[in-house]
Amino acid sequence: MPETETRRYPSESSQMKQHAEAGQTSFNLTQGRESFRNLVDLFLRFVEQYSHQQFACHVRNEQTRELSIQTFKESVLSLSQFLLSKGLKPGDRVAIYMENCPEWHISDFAILGSRMVVVPIYPNISPKQLLYILEQSQCRGIILGETEQWKLLASVANRLPLLETVIVSPLFPGQDSGVVTWDEAIAGSPGSTALARLQRARAEISPGTTATIVYTSGTTGPPKGVVLTHANLVSDLEQCLRRLDFQQPEQAASFLPLSHVFERLLCYGYFSQGVPIAYCSPPDLPTLLGKYRPVVMGCVPRALEKIHEAVMQEISIKPLPIRQLARRLIQLGESHLGEGIVGHQPPRVLSIPHRLADRLLFSRLRQKLGGRLRFLICGGAPLSVKLEKFFSAAGVTVVQGYGLSEASPVVSLNAMSRVKLGTVGQPLDETEVRISEEGEILVRGPQVMRGYYQDMEGTAQVIRDGWLHTGDLGYVDPFGYLVITGRKKEMLVTAGGKNVAPAAVESRLRESPFIEEAVLVGDGRKFLSALLVPNLACLQHHLAEQGIALADQELYESDLVAKIFENELRRTQQDLARYERAKRFCLIRKEQLQIPELMTPTQKIRRHALEVHFKDLIEKLYS
Repeated sequence: MPETETRRYPSESSQMKQHAEAGQTSFNLTQGRESFRNLVDLFLRFVEQYSHQQFACHVRNEQTRELSIQTFKESVLSLSQFLLSKGLKPGDRVAIYMENCPEWHISDFAILGSRMVVVPIYPNISPKQLLYILEQSQCRGIILGETEQWKLLASVANRLPLLETVIVSPLFPGQDSGVVTWDEAIAGSPGSTALARLQRARAEISPGTTATIVYTSGTTGPPKGVVLTHANLVSDLEQCLRRLDFQQPEQAASFLPLSHVFERLLCYGYFSQGVPIAYCSPPDLPTLLGKYRPVVMGCVPRALEKIHEAVMQEISIKPLPIRQLARRLIQLGESHLGEGIVGHQPPRVLSIPHRLADRLLFSRLRQKLGGRLRFLICGGAPLSVKLEKFFSAAGVTVVQGYGLSEASPVVSLNAMSRVKLGTVGQPLDETEVRISEEGEILVRGPQVMRGYYQDMEGTAQVIRDGWLHTGDLGYVDPFGYLVITGRKKEMLVTAGGKNVAPAAVESRLRESPFIEEAVLVGDGRKFLSALLVPNLACLQHHLAEQGIALADQELYESDLVAKIFENELRRTQQDLARYERAKRFCLIRKEQLQIPELMTPTQKIRRHALEVHFKDLIEKLYS
């Protein structure tokens, strides 16, 4: 099967060199440093080199607490000692089932330092999924936090005979057999023996030793256990550090689930550089931004869409002259960037209006984001160029990357000094990418997983002739930048034989201030349609400006509202091919999508399940 080899790409063109030289001075974060032997080596180097009194901070319900590196280290050693005292052995699987907090990483390093295998579990999964993961991975221990996680585990615990050690948050008494509180688990004094044990693990854990089993979100079937070794994660981390050539940031934030390998690897990068981390769950992010004012954090496109929607909604309720001025300022800010950023030198004549736009508009946005935020490392789904331009104009560099759990997870990544809009960057230095005849992205490199846990057939399906078949579609542009066009299994094929990648169309629809969520349907039909979740606040304000007040249910049934959405579909899809456009739609409530059967823990849509769930509604669109 002929394929295009794209490992060598013209990333050192004269245009890019000029751009790098013109940008801010940067340095290679891994220059002059010996490679990490394994993840235990990463942890020990971190505690040996840094001594911050305020390193790991946690924001929850507007309350904060802070841990020093010394406290963090002692907790890791004590927990490791406790796990071994309970009879757990090297190679045993231990699950981490909690929200983002310092204890997540304490547990991670303690399990790894005990030569055990970490099984991260999303905090918002269903009891059925929890049972499946714990059974399939044969976990002997679990560390969990919040009340809801405890209730879910209790509902399935009698079906898990192998699960012997349960460590819970201090909120719960350790009254049941085998259950202890977090405080009890770390109460022991670790002493020199525990540290010596980790030192031996640092020297003796081989690169091919399994570090973690990460379960996929299960968009097309049961979750699969991705087996990643210490070498997989360390190699991917070091490739990313070489690519992210920015000045060492003063503060990082972590709000994406650490159970996702993307956020976990990003935090390993923070540990490797001694960057303080402030943890929270999404509801507490505004408090975190205000108190700790991070410089860098990971994000997903939906988070950026929500920030942009909030800004545009705030603008929309201003008097007409202010609305016009604000929109003009955004245009001025974006015009300063150029189309693709790489190698772009804006004309000096644009610098004055850009400074005006920054002073009157964008500086206020940065203040809402804490005032110091400069870098957003974005992954998980394609991000629209419109959003990239908006945040770049606001002085926040959005660095897009691409990957998947099976690749530990990063495959390609933009460099800070060579961001190209609309792309997910160039393949990492030790990573090869090919595009098959069908347009599928194939990957080969040291970060590719060992395989799926206890699933030889599934492994053989995705790793063939040494290449990981990602299931994602894309192409490589003339400069070697990777562009994602869709997901192979999610392609919709119309009755006329036209292939449509739904994610790109859905992203266009969500650019409307009236559309909070969009799902494209119509596989095998004459045309495509969309299920739309309306932005009720924006819609009601728009109607109020016209002197119209509608009750909640009327918003979903009104002919006037239907006309608004018809216009929005026409406006947002006007530059798409006719066969790509959603021609009909229906409005659904937000809560109708927010059930585990339809959405994965990473908020990806299970399309087949959705089409079954909304079968009658979809049929009406085509009747």
